[in-house]
Amino acid sequence: KLPEGATYLLIDSSSTLAQLICASYVFLFPEIGSDFPYPLLWAMGCGIPVVAAATRQVREVASSEVKLVHPTDRIEWMRALESAVVSIEWRETARDAGLTRASAYNATEAADRLIEVYRKITRKTGAL
Repeated sequence: KLPEGATYLLIDSSSTLAQLICASYVFLFPEIGSDFPYPLLWAMGCGIPVVAAATRQVREVASSEVKLVHPTDRIEWMRALESAVVSIEWRETARDAGLTRASAYNATEAADRLIEVYRKITRKTGAL
């Protein structure tokens, strides 16, 4: 059950999700199970400040200005969100750092990284 005032959105495409992210004031990314945090990258690419779960995947992609919080600490999430909304200076710095970081990624680079991971796995396992 959703809390009062919350709205559940059924997102039917990546482009719809990207549009919603880019229209955000602050982007919260509590995801702890994703292989690659594409929505985090989309938010940074739109200049949206990010508060995210401190996971290995997020740390690899995030700019220095992403607020990282423990994935299950509700109090830490509340404090980080409050700080993100109140601090104009942080939002501006996070926007600039996120745009810079996101510009370093592209689909070709991501595909090359994925291929290299598969190569390492197949070398270790002797597959293929």
